[in-house]
Amino acid sequence: MALNITELEKQKSKLEDKLNELVDFINDLISENSKKTQNQNEYEEKYQEAVAKYEKIQEELNNLTQII
Repeated sequence: MALNITELEKQKSKLEDKLNELVDFINDLISENSKKTQNQNEYEEKYQEAVAKYEKIQEELNNLTQII
């Protein structure tokens, strides 16, 4: 059982890393959008895609945390 918990904790750590990367990416998108003229449809598409990925990973992390 301890091995399973260790593996689950590793997965949790990886998911947390992915979330942090996505937060940085989203913040960069927002910052760039505020400083530079760009196609707002393309910006919105990138932003929504990143937010959807974030929400999916957050849900996986929540489920994993409940198991641990």
